[in-house]
Amino acid sequence: MARVVRRPAKRRVAGGSGRADLYRARASKLRRPRTRHGRSSQAYHSRNGARGAKLSEQPLVSVNLRANELVTRLVADAAQLGLGVTKGASGETLIDAGSKAAGGIEAGLRIARICLGDLAEVNLLPSQGVTRWPWTIMVRSSTPVIACLASQYAGWSLAHGTGKDAFFALGSGPARA
Repeated sequence: MARVVRRPAKRRVAGGSGRADLYRARASKLRRPRTRHGRSSQAYHSRNGARGAKLSEQPLVSVNLRANELVTRLVADAAQLGLGVTKGASGETLIDAGSKAAGGIEAGLRIARICLGDLAEVNLLPSQGVTRWPWTIMVRSSTPVIACLASQYAGWSLAHGTGKDAFFALGSGPARA
């Protein structure tokens, strides 16, 4: 059974001398300087000393504009890639990459890059893990949050009509951003 002993607490030296004081002093050097409204006006210093710009100071990236350039090149190379390109009733461009047109691996890699807003490299590599499937797709991005969430988040609600003729879908991709 434990016993409680009542002893007076130790007095602290004015400069601080405990383990908690050491960590508190270290942490204060890592904290961002605050302004009156609680926001930092300087770059953030991480524990390893690296400095990074605040998210609001980074240049804006338009995944829509970047993807549009790739789509323009995809349409220009449609015959070489085995794609079918037609205009719809409303004037939209329809790209068939495998339904009725032949399509191909290169077309698929380009479309994957379009879906990432041209913010990622998409490569086809030989698969070493699965013997029944010979290929692996490797995707690399220095801005994965923008490339994936801004380009892929299905948050564009599309609805038309009511009752049995109603249509509802969630749109995603660079056009949504």
